[in-house]
Amino acid sequence: MTKNNDTHTSKFKLTKNQTIAAVVGGIAILGTAVAVPAIADSRVFQHAQLAMSDDGGARVHKAGWSGHKRQGFSEMSEADIEKRVTKMVRHLSIEIDANADQEKLITEVALATAKELKPVRDEFHAAGEKMADLLTAATVDRAAIEALRAERLVATDEVSKTVINAVAQVSEILTPQQREGLAERLDQLKSMRGH
Repeated sequence: MTKNNDTHTSKFKLTKNQTIAAVVGGIAILGTAVAVPAIADSRVFQHAQLAMSDDGGARVHKAGWSGHKRQGFSEMSEADIEKRVTKMVRHLSIEIDANADQEKLITEVALATAKELKPVRDEFHAAGEKMADLLTAATVDRAAIEALRAERLVATDEVSKTVINAVAQVSEILTPQQREGLAERLDQLKSMRGH
């Protein structure tokens, strides 16, 4: 009877390596049960999920090495602008823990501003070419150069007012804590860029 009992217990005896494997496996299972929900709730995961949600495919680019020209707002359709702005606001909302109502209001402000400023890039580009022509003409027309400079200063001032108005509107939508969090995030981005 003792012999039979010994045989029974020896079936469940684990070697040292098997014990280690069982412990590591148990920790991995437990870690997965805890870590997966935590990762899913993390900002990094939410940003990654948003980045991949566009068309089902992820596009990961190293800064400066993507080999693809970024399309400016002036070259985009209304639908493309709406898509890009909505995504940018979603990223911002993740960072500052904005609620759905705040995100909706910020999106409205950002879309209106982007659409208002859409033609500005082309205007500034055209003015730059005109200034280059004036400066390289056979006869330098100082009055025309000054008129164009003054015109561009007024246009720049209008752009500045539009942007500052949008930023102020967004600031009013956010809570003081969210504004503080956004300021901290901007400081982090500046330090990453060496500013």
